[in-house]
Order: sequence, then structure tokens, then C-alpha cells
Amino acid sequence: NGTMWLPLFQGTDIVEQPVDLDNLAPRYVDESIDFMKKNIEHDRPFFLYLAFSHVHQLCAPRHAECQWASNHFSKQDGYNATFGDAVQEMDWIAGRVLDYLRDVDAIDDTLIIFTSDNGPWVAEGSCAGSKGQFEGR
Repeated sequence: NGTMWLPLFQGTDIVEQPVDLDNLAPRYVDESIDFMKKNIEHDRPFFLYLAFSHVHQLCAPRHAECQWASNHFSKQDGYNATFGDAVQEMDWIAGRVLDYLRDVDAIDDTLIIFTSDNGPWVAEGSCAGSKGQFEGR
């Protein structure tokens, strides 16, 4: 159909295209923990940048599917997940990473920063989230 899906990279190598979203969240967790483990075992400082693909609209222009969460968290097919499904999965991923840091007694030596982008894609309506009371004025 001519669709060019974004690839999944490991370093500079494309490891998958299109990305299998059904098991992407567990792979995020496994790769993050593996990376931290290698650095902690060698007493090396590290920087883990874990960017979520959740709570973003997958399509432009808008199609029937709005959010995505793996089948572990989606009550429906992953491509028809709710915003809540996606948030629950992000929470699970972050929780697993933090649990690992606690398990290896590295939590007190770790700076953790959670941040967000600029909010919803307002032009896409309810499919892209809500800005709530925040107008950015």
C-alpha cells in the first residue's frame, strides 16, 4: 500500500521494519535492564534515555485507531487501545526499570527524570489526548 513504517533501531542498525508492536513494551524493559545491568556490573555511570511511543496518535491523518498498547495491557486489539491502556503500559515499563534499580541497590545513586512533550496534537481532536486546563499562554 506504499506505507513506509518507521524502523526499530538498535544502535545504528535497523533490527525490525515494520516494528512488531505486540511485544515492544516488554522489549523496552528487557533492553533497558540489560543496558543498566552491564553498566552497574562494571561500576560505570550510565545514561538511559527511555522514550515511549505510547499516548501518541499513530496515524496522520486520523484513522480509526488512535492509541496503542501491547496485548498485555489493551482490552482490545493493541491498535485500538484506550488512552488509559497506553498510560498503564507506560507505568508498568517505568515500574519495572525502577524495580530493577531497587533490586540491585542502585536506586539511591540514580537520578531519575520524567518529562513529557508539549501535550496533545490538538488539531487531531479527541484522538490525540486532552490539554485539560493548560493553555500554554
